[in-house]
Amino acid sequence: MELKKFVKIQAKIQRTLVPGIWVPLLRTPHYWKEEWLVKGMTDQCIQEIVDSVNKQQNNAIGFIYQSFLVTENRVKIACFTPSRWMDIVDIKLMKTEEKSITMAKVSSYSTGVLPLSIPGAAFVNPLLCWFPFYDNKFPEDIWLPTIRKGMDVSISVVSKYRAL
Repeated sequence: MELKKFVKIQAKIQRTLVPGIWVPLLRTPHYWKEEWLVKGMTDQCIQEIVDSVNKQQNNAIGFIYQSFLVTENRVKIACFTPSRWMDIVDIKLMKTEEKSITMAKVSSYSTGVLPLSIPGAAFVNPLLCWFPFYDNKFPEDIWLPTIRKGMDVSISVVSKYRAL
């Protein structure tokens, strides 16, 4: 399943602006954080995350996952619902004292009130940054478990919580 061209353009704008997290406290209902301990070196973990995202490209449900930033210690993923609401998953990796274990600090947040399937949504969402909305538990129930399941390494979830 492919994103329409105007959705791709709006996604680039929206993932840069991310108006859904501009207002503290109003972002709490759609801002989720986790910490993972991942068995493997940082570079191996990066590759596992990217591979996991690539495995999700053609799922039957209509969810789309796209890596859009990959560095030596960070991966950012745009996650789209079938209606084309876009959430961001931001995974930052850090070395631990134990060489074979990597700490992952994971944030997932909704980018705006309106789905990107609506023409002009990327321009209207900043105007609606004050409007409270809920993420329907996509980060904790769909995005992060799917990414973890697609990784071929052992992962322990150390903590899960709604961020302020």
